[in-house]
Amino acid sequence: MSPFSFFDSINRAKLEKFLDLPMPIIIGQLRACHLLRSHLTCPKCQVPCVEYSKLRPAFPGCGWRCNKCAITYSALRDSWFSRVRLDVRMILRLLYSFCWEQASLRSVKNELRAPDGSTISNQSFVDYLGFFREVCWLDNERQQKIGGPGKVVEIDETAFSKRKYNRGKRMAAQQWVFGGVERGNKTKLFAIPVAKRDAATLLSLIKYHIADGTEIHSDCWAAYNKISTLGRSYTHLTVNHSLTFKCKKTGACTNAVEGMWQKLKLPHKVRYGTHRSQLSSHVACAVFFIRHEKEHRFRAILESI
Repeated sequence: MSPFSFFDSINRAKLEKFLDLPMPIIIGQLRACHLLRSHLTCPKCQVPCVEYSKLRPAFPGCGWRCNKCAITYSALRDSWFSRVRLDVRMILRLLYSFCWEQASLRSVKNELRAPDGSTISNQSFVDYLGFFREVCWLDNERQQKIGGPGKVVEIDETAFSKRKYNRGKRMAAQQWVFGGVERGNKTKLFAIPVAKRDAATLLSLIKYHIADGTEIHSDCWAAYNKISTLGRSYTHLTVNHSLTFKCKKTGACTNAVEGMWQKLKLPHKVRYGTHRSQLSSHVACAVFFIRHEKEHRFRAILESI
């Protein structure tokens, strides 16, 4: 059984019970999941370090010590957790809230408030969420190509921050996002912000994300005209949306990918928009959330760290 199974479908009460355990036990579980090092060689004298526990209460309460040069190292050394300055227990709480889409600034500051009234700063909160979205992006990059022989993939592109009827406050230039989803399995998808919607850009992304032998459905955007000439055994069917939502002759439609855009844009609307510099990470986060059900996201994101 995988050591990550402990975190699968874990609820808040079970997580808090785990985080109330002595720190060496928590560190041991994280090591079993290969989230922390199980051994360390001293970088200075190349001698294997030994584990030790700190005499006075201090985070994380245990670590590594070189008996030759007497240098000590944190148990979090060379791990993803070493990037952050919070107690690993607080990070796990924040990560759990993030996976359940409950990581609002007010709720997190209240949850992480110390007995003396101090809590996480606004900037730290933003930074940690950025770290989490980076993990989501890396997990998306590791997924296999979608589609394949006998499979249908619907592709489309959509714009963020488009003003309807050219009315309202002038916003930044609209950002186009290209994506696709496998019909019948909405957890197999991709969405990538693009600078252009030309054939060179979109066709290269199709080859990178869609497996050979896939039947591809799209609208009649001119950039898709050469899909069948890519040499990947693709079958390309189109639907003219100015006439119908589904081609009666071929059965081509893009309803699934349109539904995917709705899910991707919902968090964007809740935040009242997204800064252009952060849009890629937010799109990656939304894709990760669609790929993993809420009950399994915590395990999935820990496996990706």
